[in-house]
Amino acid sequence: MSNIGVIHFHLGGTDGVSLEIDKWRHVLEKMGHTVHYCAGDLGTLDGTLIPEIYHHREDGLRLYRNTFIGRDDYPGDDGVAQYRADLEAVAGALDATLRVWVCEKQIDFIIPNNVWSVAANPAVAPALTRIM
Repeated sequence: MSNIGVIHFHLGGTDGVSLEIDKWRHVLEKMGHTVHYCAGDLGTLDGTLIPEIYHHREDGLRLYRNTFIGRDDYPGDDGVAQYRADLEAVAGALDATLRVWVCEKQIDFIIPNNVWSVAANPAVAPALTRIM
C-alpha cells in the first residue's frame, strides 16, 4: 500500500480540520495505507514537526498581514521586491525541509489541508506546490 503524507498548519487539536484528519487517518489505515503527519504544531500527535509551517509564527503572521491586509511592513519603491524576497526565503527553506520529509517517509501521496484555500501562512503554498 501507499505512504500518505498529511500536511496542515496545526494538527492534534479539537478544531474541525484536526478532527477530520483523524477520521481520514482511521479510514486510510483500515485500507492498509500508512499515514504520516507533518505540521507546524502537532498538538498531541506523533509526526514530523516543521515549525515554519505554523501559522502563528511571527514570520508567517507578517507575510499573512502583508499579503492580505496591507503591505505596511514593506513600504516604498522596493517594498514589493523585499516582500517577495522574504516570502521566497521562507518558502525556499520550507521546500527543502518538506523534500527531506517526503524522502525520509517515502511519501507516495500528499493530502494538503487548507494550504492553498486558507493560506494562513502564505509561504507554505509555494513550497508545497514545488514538491507536489
